[in-house]
Amino acid sequence: MAPAQCAAHIGSGVWVRRGPTGGVLARASPTGGSPAEWLPATVVSVDTAGVLVRTEDGDEANLSPADVELRGNDDSVQDLVRLGHMNEPSVLAALARRYAAGQIYTRTGPGIIIAVNPFGPMPQLYDAATMDRYRLEGSDAEEGGPAAAQRAPHIFAVASRAYWQMVQEGRGQALLVTGESGAGKTETSKILMKYLAYLGGYKGAADAEPDDSAGPSVEQRVLESNPLLEAFGNAKTVRNDNSSRFGKYIELHFSGAGSISGARVHTYLLERSRLVAPSKGERNYHIFYQLLAGATPEERARWRLGADAAAHRLTSAGGCLSLPGVDDAAHFLVTRHALRSIGLGAAEQEQLFSILSALLHLGDAVFEPCYNGTDGCTLSKASRGSLGAAAALLGCDAAALAKAVTTRTRVTPDGPIVSPLGAKAAAETLDALSKVTRGGA
Repeated sequence: MAPAQCAAHIGSGVWVRRGPTGGVLARASPTGGSPAEWLPATVVSVDTAGVLVRTEDGDEANLSPADVELRGNDDSVQDLVRLGHMNEPSVLAALARRYAAGQIYTRTGPGIIIAVNPFGPMPQLYDAATMDRYRLEGSDAEEGGPAAAQRAPHIFAVASRAYWQMVQEGRGQALLVTGESGAGKTETSKILMKYLAYLGGYKGAADAEPDDSAGPSVEQRVLESNPLLEAFGNAKTVRNDNSSRFGKYIELHFSGAGSISGARVHTYLLERSRLVAPSKGERNYHIFYQLLAGATPEERARWRLGADAAAHRLTSAGGCLSLPGVDDAAHFLVTRHALRSIGLGAAEQEQLFSILSALLHLGDAVFEPCYNGTDGCTLSKASRGSLGAAAALLGCDAAALAKAVTTRTRVTPDGPIVSPLGAKAAAETLDALSKVTRGGA
């Protein structure tokens, strides 16, 4: 195989990998390894022995052409397709420069936006003036106005283009939000929903008279789904205090004229194992902490709840009872308001929170081996009240529930055969019941 040819020449700007001690790495790792950190350098000479480069700190190294990436002078680029050299270090450097300047969005062609999580509020990016500035992007009405390529990259631009293509072409559009845990998918999805609701509400406001007596508007009810999705589907992980533990496919429905008319949320792949076994340093789903912090004394007595998150195994097993800067009781009020906004009245909420409370009690049940020579098990004395409380809240008989999780019934031609379960098997059966119940709650 012929040696790799180097497109660089003497004086060219290049990127080289930083070594573990800070200098230039002589060659790339053949197995990949951790992501490389790149250094800007200049080519000193090119010959058959390789490429001699010098970094800005004066370090020199002779490298293979395969270990050198060309570097352009793209300090002001806001669309990555305009980079002089499309390679990993050039992309990373462009994103880093924009992030350092407070510009978290970078365009990659007309339909893709890369967002770098700022890990903090940036209200100036999403105020009313900014929302209106991008409102007509992608519409016929914008012809003759500022070109999209000259406008700062923004998630609003992608949402607006999708909205106007839907209105003008009469076809559904899709927006995909993807990234690793902690990348900002949840917040980006909320921003997109808010902006699309704004566009649909703006269009609808031009076609209808305001009616303050009609209750929450359609767009308001659509947005109220966000705190519900977070409360019931998000949890604190070691990487992210508000990590989505499920996938979601959100449909926003619009009239032919572009007014928002409704929404539907499809959820999938819920992390049910978190319910019964949250990892160390993590929390269960937010809703349980909200419930324990925000229930009134009367509700706490009715649902037989403990004093706080430390009182129940499901909320204390991970060792993380609270989050800095998060008021679970205040969030519980937001969740209840959102439930009312989407049409769940007092009776439905009572049923919902009774089921969630029952799950907490099921998590407190502990099984012990029987000491009468059998292979069966029994509830510990300390946890019999927990199973009884769960049964009462679920509306079933406590003895029947205990039998269901401590025995296995097999149907044979000669009749059913009931076999006792050991403590471990009974606990696994109860966990399975809890996960199935949570999946529908």
